[in-house]
Amino acid sequence: MTEQSKPTRGIREWHVAAGAAILLAAWVAFSFQSLTAMSEAWQVSAFGTHFPALSLLLLLAGPIVLGAIAWRLKYRDEPAPTSAREFAIARARRSYHAFVAFSGLAGLLLLFVLISWAMSPGDAGPRPRVDAHAPELARGGVTLIGREATGKAVIYEKKILFASRRFQFVPVESGDAAHPAVRYIVEVPPMSARVDRAEYAGIAVHNGLPEQVIERFSSAGYTIDRPYAVIYMNAASLNWSTYVLAVQLTLVFIVLCIATLFQRAIYKRALEAADPA
Repeated sequence: MTEQSKPTRGIREWHVAAGAAILLAAWVAFSFQSLTAMSEAWQVSAFGTHFPALSLLLLLAGPIVLGAIAWRLKYRDEPAPTSAREFAIARARRSYHAFVAFSGLAGLLLLFVLISWAMSPGDAGPRPRVDAHAPELARGGVTLIGREATGKAVIYEKKILFASRRFQFVPVESGDAAHPAVRYIVEVPPMSARVDRAEYAGIAVHNGLPEQVIERFSSAGYTIDRPYAVIYMNAASLNWSTYVLAVQLTLVFIVLCIATLFQRAIYKRALEAADPA
């Protein structure tokens, strides 16, 4: 009875760890932009700059650790190989299962990122005109009516592994001259000439900038209200990070699937060598 209960308990334990890894990976994927902003803000305060690879590693550390725990629990009760042939089979089987797990995790992350992308605001639909002095902050597709504040524009370079893009943001005047609080920040084409205009069409999101960008506005003399809204020029600009991450995850998923097929063939050859009949 005791011997039969061990495998059952082990299976339950590694299932729990694997399920926790999947749920944590889903949360990371859905909260990718906000978690990346938090990671970048911490790195800037600690190191004076941010490292995209470190941000990604920090976000994936939890699912990777839980996956490693699930892997350890799955194979902890497996008897040790007693011959070179059994060792080769066990090694091929574990390698094959590892590639299956990694490709499955990459596929789930890709699915969650695509769902997050699909749920984000798009360019379609009406864009009502909203005054920058209105008491409620706009959200979604809008045409903001306001005057660009004179002063410094902030150029921010967003990096995700091997991809990067420059964004340029400018504040929009709101409040009186004695208390020039900024409630709206708008995206304009990078390195473009400053244009004194009164309307900005785009997609508004609340608190949608990394903290280091807000700190640069503060150092330039602007007081940023909380919450504030960012007007991105279009959905492509708003979802650039998600788009790049989806492309990179797709490439990783394809490579892992190909590697899994190769490892499956190696495992089958090891089994056939052990049982020629």
